[in-house]
Amino acid sequence: MRFYILTVFSLLILSCGSAQKKMAIEEPLPETINVDGKNLIMQGQGFRIGSKMGFTAKVYKIGFYTDKKYKSAEEILNSPETKHMYLRFTYTITKGQLVEGWQKAYEHSCQKNCKITESSFRQFLDALTGMKIGDIMEITYKKDGVELRNPKGENSKVFISSPDFSYNLLSVYIGPKVLDEKFKQSLLGF
Repeated sequence: MRFYILTVFSLLILSCGSAQKKMAIEEPLPETINVDGKNLIMQGQGFRIGSKMGFTAKVYKIGFYTDKKYKSAEEILNSPETKHMYLRFTYTITKGQLVEGWQKAYEHSCQKNCKITESSFRQFLDALTGMKIGDIMEITYKKDGVELRNPKGENSKVFISSPDFSYNLLSVYIGPKVLDEKFKQSLLGF
């Protein structure tokens, strides 16, 4: 009897997690987002796929928002207008896993004054926290820096002042040297 109760309880917990994951994956992202009083429209969206030891998973669903529809990544990167990433996590991930992924992507994609922007990148990494299914993280790219909004942790909102860091962090997603070209194209809406 005890085994039966534990089995049923375990299955209930697993099905709740599966339902939450399904909702995080299937629920549409907002078509527009208001940042600092300005409405931004969705340029594109996609899923960040993570892999480890042959296992792959959709880590987060992401929407990329701009002031208008752009025709090239270079045009977006060089625009002084605000850009915004809205990440809904579809997989539970530790801070260590997030940091590892960001480090790999940033080192591969960095374009401007990479050594000088290391301290800004370290500040960004320090502000990250582990994320659970359904959690939201937002990154706003401004001409003078990056704002990270993370509803968890001590600093739910952190601004990192560095135009080059803003450019470099956006380059992780849409720069000329990304880790996943297909993901880049989906964010650009092409």
